[in-house]
Amino acid sequence: MALNSKQIRNLIGGAILLVLFILFLAWLGAFEGKESDEQKIRALNDQLRQEISDHDWEDVIALSNLSADQRSAYKESIPRQANLVIIDAINPIGLVSVPEGATEYQLDVQVLAHLALGGVRVDAPSGTIFYVKEGGHWKIDLRRSAATFPGVPVPP
Repeated sequence: MALNSKQIRNLIGGAILLVLFILFLAWLGAFEGKESDEQKIRALNDQLRQEISDHDWEDVIALSNLSADQRSAYKESIPRQANLVIIDAINPIGLVSVPEGATEYQLDVQVLAHLALGGVRVDAPSGTIFYVKEGGHWKIDLRRSAATFPGVPVPP
């Protein structure tokens, strides 16, 4: 049974579509375990987005690796205008892939946000979120992460 050029083209096209679909599922995290580091980082990003949008700064800071003294000083440095920001999404740029046994990880992200007042003005700054693993839990290294986003105060 000989394949003609149209059948060969269809087979190659189907294989390419299948590979693209599998890569898309991997980007969504479909192949990650429930307790994988990748899943924990995705959950931490989701929680960060929700806490910033709720303007619950104590909970935002609790997701970080700052000490108690640094937390109170940092909370005082957050401008009042931050209460107007709503984070719609924190999208990773690329795949979330944490090396086995890693205690530090960084992820380039794009943040889709808008202001709560004055209509729909959307901003999408890019930056890097740095993570550290402390006591088996992933925390955000706020000192290094804040420096990569415009307008975000850096902890003392």
